[in-house]
Amino acid sequence: MKQAMLNVLQADADLNALLTGGIHGVVEINRRKTPTAFDSGNELLPCALLKQISAVPDGPYNTSQRLILSLIMYQLNNHAIIEQARHRAYALLNQQRLMPINGGGGWLIEHNNDILDTYDDALNAYMIVSRFRAWVNRI
Repeated sequence: MKQAMLNVLQADADLNALLTGGIHGVVEINRRKTPTAFDSGNELLPCALLKQISAVPDGPYNTSQRLILSLIMYQLNNHAIIEQARHRAYALLNQQRLMPINGGGGWLIEHNNDILDTYDDALNAYMIVSRFRAWVNRI
């Protein structure tokens, strides 16, 4: 499901215009793993990281599970761009039905909550976290 969601986010021109440092599906944003997240002066560009946080048995079948995924958006100086990106990501993902790339069944993606007005000390950047839950079939 993570890859299916990442594909939707990365394919959206409006979201990519805001997050010029890219939308990544790796473990963390850093200069080695995500060099496109930084400009030529090694300053962080507005960017995002999609992470799968947890999987819990839940749903209509005994093979169902609920995934929690976090879209973590970063920006230097303020929240203005990532606040717009948060709204766009919500429009793209909330109440959507995507099929996981691995072929397992997918039922629904719902917005869970947002963590606003936070700061990432490691990147020295402002941060917004949008959490989504997705119900899928375990395979």
